[in-house]
Order: sequence, then C-alpha cells, then structure tokens
Amino acid sequence: MRRALECIAAAEAQVAAMPPTVLTEDYLRMVRAVEALPENQDGADKSWVWPAYEFCRRHFETVRPT
Repeated sequence: MRRALECIAAAEAQVAAMPPTVLTEDYLRMVRAVEALPENQDGADKSWVWPAYEFCRRHFETVRPT
C-alpha cells in the first residue's frame, strides 16, 4: 500500500511540473460540437451508462498480471 501511495505521489509531482496544457480554438470548437449533440443534452437517456460501466469493471476485475 505504501509503495502504491508513493507512486501516486510521484506521478502527481511529475504532472504538477509539466507546463500548462493549451487548448487550441479548433479543439474547443470540436468539444462544443460534441456537447451540442442531442445525446449530450440534459434529459437525454443515459440509462446505458451504468450497465456499460459495470460490464467493463467486471471484465477488468478478472484480469491478473502474468
């Protein structure tokens, strides 16, 4: 457990030392286009999200290092 926390702390320190991410106008335009899709609006049916999440979680839960 201690080793895992040390690795997380090291990764956080490495990320903190990185320069800020610059988002281009083209990227922001694409994000706005995706956010505007009907399936991304409030009230859209997202009932599939949790079953998909649970499927993936169960799938990767069975993975064992070789």
